[in-house]
Amino acid sequence: MENKIKVVAKGLVLVVESSEELKEKIKEECEERGFRVLTTRKLTEALLILQKQKFDCIITNIHVNEEASHQFIVKLKKGSSTQNSTTPLILIGEKFAKEDFEKIGKNINFAMLAPFKAGAISEAVDKFIA
Repeated sequence: MENKIKVVAKGLVLVVESSEELKEKIKEECEERGFRVLTTRKLTEALLILQKQKFDCIITNIHVNEEASHQFIVKLKKGSSTQNSTTPLILIGEKFAKEDFEKIGKNINFAMLAPFKAGAISEAVDKFIA
């Protein structure tokens, strides 16, 4: 009889990132740590996905002062129709403006500035899904 080891995923992560390269890097890094990962490039698509599926963590990029990013975060966290309103949210970006945090700061759990050291994003996810 053959012994098989069943690998159980640590949790389900949604990555919302417009850069294909960064999105794949985050996905690969999280999968190496045992997370299942779903990705999308568009905020509107992410909102539809979030209505259908419960996630353990969400990673999204923000562009400084971009209203669409701000509205996505507010809809996610304040929307009573989403089952992910309490899901930890990790915000990544090249820079953040004071105005970003004034608008959405209370809705995020963790923020990271690029460049990211290897393993940093999945380590942050690990903290919230432990």
